Amino acid sequence: MFLDEDNKRERSPITVKSSPAVNKMSETEKIEEDSLHALRKKQDRQKVRVEFLRKCKRAGLLDEIFEEMLDTLHLAQEKLMDDNTSEAVTKKQSKYEETVISLFDCGLFENILVNANSGTEEKIQKLLEKRKRLDTQIELLKDLQVVLPAPEESSDCTSE
Repeated sequence: MFLDEDNKRERSPITVKSSPAVNKMSETEKIEEDSLHALRKKQDRQKVRVEFLRKCKRAGLLDEIFEEMLDTLHLAQEKLMDDNTSEAVTKKQSKYEETVISLFDCGLFENILVNANSGTEEKIQKLLEKRKRLDTQIELLKDLQVVLPAPEESSDCTSE
């Protein structure tokens, strides 16, 4: 406690409390700082990866790397296409799920899926138009079957 000279009485010490707005700002600043740090770390990793691939290219290893990637993708495709994979077989199922997760974790795979999906509506419309043309052709052929005589009836005319 402090003594106030003018009033000769004791005064409580002043405590400074930080306002919630100040705390919130510092929390926001901390989050922004953490985000910035994470972004810098990611950029550093990307720089390291790019430099690594440049070195691989200079060493003539890119073909081998892509061959291995293709082999891995073919293996993943085989695992996904395997009819023997069933939910009852836990080991195979976990391998199947692991393959699917690995493919979706790959940014390239996801980009390919997005690109493939972007033309889906157009493909659907083209197929619907084709179906309509085929349905029309089928109806015309059915009408021809009704109009044309059966092969036995026409053979009677030629056998006389």
